[in-house]
Amino acid sequence: MDFGTSYRQRLLVVVYTVRGETTRIISARTAPVMSVSVMKKKVTEFPFESARRITPVEVEAATKAVKEQFDIESPKRGRPPKDENERYEPVSIRLHPKVIEWANKEAEKRGVGYQTIINEALLRLTL
Repeated sequence: MDFGTSYRQRLLVVVYTVRGETTRIISARTAPVMSVSVMKKKVTEFPFESARRITPVEVEAATKAVKEQFDIESPKRGRPPKDENERYEPVSIRLHPKVIEWANKEAEKRGVGYQTIINEALLRLTL
């Protein structure tokens, strides 16, 4: 990401990628007022607390664009949906490092989170 100016001397936020000798502009938009003030102050860090969250429609469009352009499937993220009676209760627990290591290895094999592996093992003991 970088800043630039339009032919009308408006400050632009430019998002681009460089691949070999090719520079591809992803987006060039007029900088919001907040960005102009940030540039004047020469702040080196981006104020993430002021950033806009992207919408599910934008996420879907980006996922589709990546799939079409690079033929890459985005992995599904987040927790799987649960029924009302299966909602998990957050707890804090100390586990032996070998348990965490085992759960991480199993999670990696199956493409799920390590907490899912631990939950399934504990459920098998209780059922």
